[in-house]
Amino acid sequence: MSWFSWLGNAPQYSSPSIFRALGDWILGVYWQLRDIYRGARYLGDRGVMPRSPQWPSVRRKHLLEEPVCQWCGGTAKLEVHHEIPFSQDYSLELVDHNLITLCEAPIENCHFIRGHARNWRTSVPTIRQDCERHKHRSVV
Repeated sequence: MSWFSWLGNAPQYSSPSIFRALGDWILGVYWQLRDIYRGARYLGDRGVMPRSPQWPSVRRKHLLEEPVCQWCGGTAKLEVHHEIPFSQDYSLELVDHNLITLCEAPIENCHFIRGHARNWRTSVPTIRQDCERHKHRSVV
C-alpha cells in the first residue's frame, strides 16, 4: 500500500507517478524548511551552507565588545547583523568589521527596519555609516 492510498480513487484522475512526484517535492520542501529553521542557508542547486561552528562564540564576543544597539542605543533583544549578508559572501561570516549590533526590540526593531530596510531579503550595506550619522544628529 502506498502513501497516497488514503486518497481513495485518486489514481483514476491522475497516474500514481504524479502523486509520488508531488509527494517527493513536498518532502523536499519540508526538509529545506526544516534545515532553514535549524540555521542552515541554501545556496540554490549547490546545496546547504550551514553556519560556521565558531559563529556562537564570535557572536557572543561581538556582543560583549558592542553591547548596545548602534542605531538607538537600546540593550533589549540585541542581534548581531552582517553588513554584507552571510548569504552573499560566506567568507565574511566571522569577520569583525562585517558585524554590527542592532536590536529587535518590539518598538524600534532596528535590525529589521534599519539593517534590512523592512525586507528580510535585502540588506543595507551602509548601516554602520547610517548609525554614525543618526547618533551625530541625535547628539546635536
